[in-house]
Parts: sequence; structure tokens; C-alpha cells
Amino acid sequence: MGIEFDILHFDDDFVIIDKPEGFHVHAPEDPTIKVDPSKIVLQQLRDQLGKKVYPIHRLDVPTSGCLLMALSSEAASALSKQLEEGDFEKVYTAVVRGWTEEEMDIKIPLESEDKKKELNALTYLRRLKTLEIPEAVGKKHPTARYSLVHLQPVTGRFHQLRRHMNRVSHPVIGDVSHGDNHQNHFFADRMGIAGLCLRAHFLSFTNPRDPEDRIEVEAPWPTKWEKLFELFDYEPISDII
Repeated sequence: MGIEFDILHFDDDFVIIDKPEGFHVHAPEDPTIKVDPSKIVLQQLRDQLGKKVYPIHRLDVPTSGCLLMALSSEAASALSKQLEEGDFEKVYTAVVRGWTEEEMDIKIPLESEDKKKELNALTYLRRLKTLEIPEAVGKKHPTARYSLVHLQPVTGRFHQLRRHMNRVSHPVIGDVSHGDNHQNHFFADRMGIAGLCLRAHFLSFTNPRDPEDRIEVEAPWPTKWEKLFELFDYEPISDII
């Protein structure tokens, strides 16, 4: 028995849910990787709505937030075309190691998922708040510094945000694949905040039935993020990039 997802938007053509951490969008393509069906969004949402759903984009398993699914093949085709043409605006909120610049355009090419080619990749960053904790985490610095940031992926490469932040030496806190384990353990054990600190909190695109209708959806902030905002003394507002 699976959970019921929180629905952020629903109409005849598509649905946007708030994906929790730990859920796969669809079953892994590698048949040797076994995943509990109750942890696969595609199957659980189909059962919840009683109709077939078509994924338009992906969120990594540990990433939470806005996830779009079409409700017909026609809507899926139209939305996928928009995504390919760059009409989608996706904004993520993250906590990263160190103090970033106030704004950054990260233009570092990334390997494709199959590692066969290198692809152009672009991420916009805007820093929201900084934090310094008077404690050494790891061996390099006497204090621990962090940034709360908005990240906007212009391209959609595999693990793009997490890899880009790692490449600029500001890995996302809680990232076990591309991050800093000392920082991850510090946040989990000392701060009581476990898991990836990356949330897809805003999604915007054009309604495929009406080019004058711009759909804009923001995901609410769960308890984990309320703790993070309190830590940074930050009041979240709709100040999207």
C-alpha cells in the first residue's frame, strides 16, 4: 500500500504533485536494480488517480518538490516539446557548502548519463542567505560556512544541479554521490537535518491548450525546510529568479 501524493495542480491535461524524497519517478531501466513499487511515482500516481500518467521530466530520487505528469499522450507530446524548447522555468532551493558568489552563471559541460559524450550545461545561481557556524567540519577550516541558494537549470542534464555545485566547490548538503560526507554527517548528526537539501519548489510553463495561460506552481515547505530556514534566519518569499 503506497502513499497518496499531495496534488499541487490538476486539470484535464496534466497533474503536478509534490514528490517526496526517496521516490523514483519511474522504475530503473536497469532490470537488476530492484525498487519497491510503492516507491515509484508512476505506478503510485496512476493508482491514486485511476488513470495513466506520462512523466514529462525527472527529479532525482533524493530530490523533493514539483513534478509534472501529463494525463494523455497528446498533452505529453506538447509539454515535452515545450521542455525541449526551453519554455519551462524550474527553480530549486538548496543548501550548499561554503559562501557562494551572490550570482553565478555556471557553464561547465557535463558528461551524458551513459558517459559517451560531453554536453553543454548551464545553471543560474542566486544566493539568498549565508550562515557561519563556529565549528570545524572536516580539516580545512576552523568554521563551517553555508549558503542558501536558488538554482535555475537552463539545460536538463543528468544530476545537473548536484554535479554543477560539486564542480564549483559548493556541493549540496546531503548529497552522497557528489557531495561532502563530512558536511552530510554534520548536518544529519549535529543539526538533525538528514537527506539531500535540494527542493524543486517552483515550476512554470505555458498551458498547451492556451498560449496566453502561464501555469505557475510553488510547492509548500515541509518541516525539514522550515528547520533550514530557521537555521539561516530566512523568511521564504516568492522572489523567484
